[in-house]
Amino acid sequence: MNSIIKLNMFNIKLSVKMAGNDVLIISPTNVKFQAPFPHLQKRQLSLLNLGAQPMVYLIDVANEALFQVFPSSGKVAAFDTTELSILMQPAARDQPDCNLTVKYKVKSFPAEPSKELDSAEDWTHAQTTVVSIALENFVENEKELLNMFGLDGNAKTLIKLMEEQYQPLCSKCSLKRIHRPPKKRSWFSRMSWPLLLFLLSVMVYFGWEWLGLINLSSEMVY
Repeated sequence: MNSIIKLNMFNIKLSVKMAGNDVLIISPTNVKFQAPFPHLQKRQLSLLNLGAQPMVYLIDVANEALFQVFPSSGKVAAFDTTELSILMQPAARDQPDCNLTVKYKVKSFPAEPSKELDSAEDWTHAQTTVVSIALENFVENEKELLNMFGLDGNAKTLIKLMEEQYQPLCSKCSLKRIHRPPKKRSWFSRMSWPLLLFLLSVMVYFGWEWLGLINLSSEMVY
């Protein structure tokens, strides 16, 4: 990360030395997104005008179905900075890398002010800078995870929210059924079956004894 920052600073200093009236610094020129990913992702793109004249820009997106830039065109005042947002739609599977082309030039003013609204910018001789977009299927650290959401806060909280979203609607009920703790059985419920068998045995025993007495009495009568 430090090497990337130093490289960007070197490029900015080099551009400042070579600056004329049409120098626009785009940072960063390498952007990473996560794919596949089920949520909207956001990145920031900065345009720094080092010239003394206002500049206009236009963003061409290679994959407009997956990426959008807001605002995709506009004006950057002299010695001013404009922040753009790069949005990536949710992706269900791996995606190929993509790029953005930033076209920029010094703003042209019409000879007649009344025709300003009807005049269209000619981008034929505009300068261009390509912003590479890499799509990766892993997260290096918590800061990168936070950048995916375009939010500040605790990454652990975000991870917890993501896990809750991926749980099925009846996950708690299912877990209760699967991991149901064993119930404590009372003494009576534990002894009911042995006691029932004992009583049944006693009843059978006395039944046979009673039948034997009846047979004995009938023999004595005869």
